[in-house]
Amino acid sequence: MNTLTKAAGVGEILFGIAFLIFYRSILMNVASMVALSALLIFVAFSSPHLLMEAFNPVTTNIPLIALSAILIMEFRSARPHNKALQADSLLCAPFARSLSLPFSRKRCTK
Repeated sequence: MNTLTKAAGVGEILFGIAFLIFYRSILMNVASMVALSALLIFVAFSSPHLLMEAFNPVTTNIPLIALSAILIMEFRSARPHNKALQADSLLCAPFARSLSLPFSRKRCTK
């Protein structure tokens, strides 16, 4: 069980790096939501006492799942009528200007 937990931790770090690079991908956000949900369920069954400690999986995973859901909704609202995703229009969303999203190549002109 200890090896599985360490492997899950290494996988989570690698996935986090991939997410930083490909955060504009809807598929990456869905994968993030699924993985975080699976990790939360895994901890609930394998070590339920961890759910009551500070910075537990509930207080860390659920907000990240919600953020991925918000990002997916923003991606979908940025789609033009032909359903092709334009990432540049997402970067000009009101929240993106205030957050200064990483890896943005284009400045908003409004």
